[in-house]
Amino acid sequence: MKILLVSATPFEVKKLFERNESVVVIPDHLYHFRIDRMHVHLLTPGIGLLHTAFYLGNILAQGSYDLAINAGICGAYSRAIPLGSVLHVTEEALPEPGAEEDGLFRSVFELGLIPPDEYPFDEGKLVNTLIPRWKALNRLQVVTGNSINTMHTDPGRIHQLTTRFPADVESMEGAAFLFGCLVEKLPCAQIRAVSNYVGERDKSKWEVRLAVKNLDETLVELLKEAAGC
Repeated sequence: MKILLVSATPFEVKKLFERNESVVVIPDHLYHFRIDRMHVHLLTPGIGLLHTAFYLGNILAQGSYDLAINAGICGAYSRAIPLGSVLHVTEEALPEPGAEEDGLFRSVFELGLIPPDEYPFDEGKLVNTLIPRWKALNRLQVVTGNSINTMHTDPGRIHQLTTRFPADVESMEGAAFLFGCLVEKLPCAQIRAVSNYVGERDKSKWEVRLAVKNLDETLVELLKEAAGC
């Protein structure tokens, strides 16, 4: 079996790096290691939709994989989700592409620039219909996400965003990952650990280390199950 693991930065999967001796395939971006008889390619494209879309598209065009996992940290909109929680994101929205007309925001779908049901979109959203059947995955809370380019701090702007695009968490790469996998019809899962609440910029109140630790533990479970260990 051959798995593509995508993480924006090596830091988010630091423990996995330390645990497995890897071989560099593309400096700073692609690494290879094995778990039992399973081959894992780790792609670290960098932060944001642009980097993820380019490097993921490039990798998928060069080789074939049995499945893909996007693993990273994220922000949660609701404080009902404890910091450090590891979540399974099955749906992504793109709140930012669009235009402002007469003080109102209209998405690219409302503007008619992209048909809302043009594959892989479903009513303007990306919905994962290719989820692997893993027991470890089924134990995680299922949530929805927004993929953004700007981390917001203004409560009014956050309220406006989540009113128009209700979601549980936000990241800067999820939609690019899911779009690529759906187009390629590649079974996939997006796993996110909550490091902070959206709008909180005081990093002393973040739980990045806890999120990375819990993310690693979940990844170990998923990869062992995939490898049949």
